[in-house]
Amino acid sequence: MMKPFYKKISLIFYLALIISFVVLLIPPNYKMGVYTPNLLGWIWLLGLIPLTIITFFWLLILDIKKGKTMNLIYRTIIYILTIFIACLYWYYQAKKMGNI
Repeated sequence: MMKPFYKKISLIFYLALIISFVVLLIPPNYKMGVYTPNLLGWIWLLGLIPLTIITFFWLLILDIKKGKTMNLIYRTIIYILTIFIACLYWYYQAKKMGNI
């Protein structure tokens, strides 16, 4: 009974992670208004990023309880690698725009 639930959470995590990363790659003028984020920016900031973080930790706890070490390692590597690539992209954009 737990297997379909685990798969659904895992699917939500990976979809939210991919969509968050794609939204990150969209140029900032499509995510930002004059002083605050526009609708896409708010969806990204208040929807996709927290959903990704919550489902990551939820799956982390489920993997620890079930003893699924390989799933835990793979998911953590993918998550950390995505965050690292996102930080590199932010740095590149800031350098390109002259903010650094």
